[in-house]
Amino acid sequence: MKIAFISNHLPPTVDGVGDYVYHLGQEFVQNGHEVSVLCKALPEIEAHFQRNSSGIQVYPIVKSWDFSAISTLLKTLKEIRPDWVLLQYVPYSFNYFGVPYWMLALMVTLKWKRYKVGITFHEIAIRIAFSKPKYLPISLSQRLIAYGMSLLSDVDITSVNRYIRMLRLPFKTDARKVPIGSNVFPGKEENTPKGIVNKDYFLLCSFGSNPRKNELLLGVLQELIREGVPAKLLLLGKLKPEVKSRFETLAQEKQVSEYLELTGYLPGEQLFEKLQTADVFLLMEDVNSKGWGGISTKSGSLSAAYLAGLPIISTKGDMTDSFFQDQQNILLTGTCEVQKVKELVLQLYFNPELKERLRKNARMGFEQNLSWSKIYLRYREELGLELTQEEATKQQTIPVTTRVFSK
Repeated sequence: MKIAFISNHLPPTVDGVGDYVYHLGQEFVQNGHEVSVLCKALPEIEAHFQRNSSGIQVYPIVKSWDFSAISTLLKTLKEIRPDWVLLQYVPYSFNYFGVPYWMLALMVTLKWKRYKVGITFHEIAIRIAFSKPKYLPISLSQRLIAYGMSLLSDVDITSVNRYIRMLRLPFKTDARKVPIGSNVFPGKEENTPKGIVNKDYFLLCSFGSNPRKNELLLGVLQELIREGVPAKLLLLGKLKPEVKSRFETLAQEKQVSEYLELTGYLPGEQLFEKLQTADVFLLMEDVNSKGWGGISTKSGSLSAAYLAGLPIISTKGDMTDSFFQDQQNILLTGTCEVQKVKELVLQLYFNPELKERLRKNARMGFEQNLSWSKIYLRYREELGLELTQEEATKQQTIPVTTRVFSK
């Protein structure tokens, strides 16, 4: 079958949805499908896929995501003649203000041309908050666009139960839930976690892209050290210069600089090696007084932590579904407060049985729900494609040369 993804970005640009398309596309290729990706015309994307063979045909052709993109996309789709067009939707990826009305015209045209279209709704709309009236027009417009696109699509997919409820319409089948897979992986020589690394300190770990959450982590680290816990904090990934400067200044003020490690940018395999050395992974999503927010299966970083077999601490809100079982495959708190998070870290520190249970269930949860092979099978099911025994069991990559097409 021929599958054509429409996505804003692809690696090496920093974009979670681009990573998602790349890894999912590889799974389709490994199972014998022809995969194309139509994306933004960026030189770094074109150069990257000229150097790297992934089996995906990449078309970095869209100069601007607006009405002018429709003819560009249609021209290329006519050449590809895909069996399915899979649109990766995030409002702000396709319009600066988050209201891509032009995508309704794209959907109408795709259906008029008789393409089968599936939409993965990575995000739908910002919250309706009457306390912030200036955002109401944007929020309502985003919902209108999402409903219109959903009405025109053949299949809707999302990773969050709340989004399924948001998209629910009385005369259409509900969107299907498919989680987000890991965006980092172990090296080829080792496909399973190394387990606990012998060290004389308790290592907290997180990705450092959120400045406000970084301050929370420093507060937790400071409290643990005050209580005599030999703790250290590992922040993964590249930080913006201003974020790194602010973080280091705050660490000095809290007198915890010697207990920090900032990795900066690392290739995926090296990043995963670092991740595996941690004793606990902290992913603190916002939760307000109404319970809005919390952890969900839309995070590639979360999947990476499960793949590494790490105990995880996070927040529970209306985005959190039944996949997350408190005290079984995660530790949950209702608020992003230093004391609450510290208490959960201490639970792990003083309870090896709890730590081991979380490790075991994390790895099991990944294998059963979050691996890219399982995500691929879910797509196969939702698209109604035939599944052969050969495709279900095939593990090795089909050597197909990547081609890059420019305008």
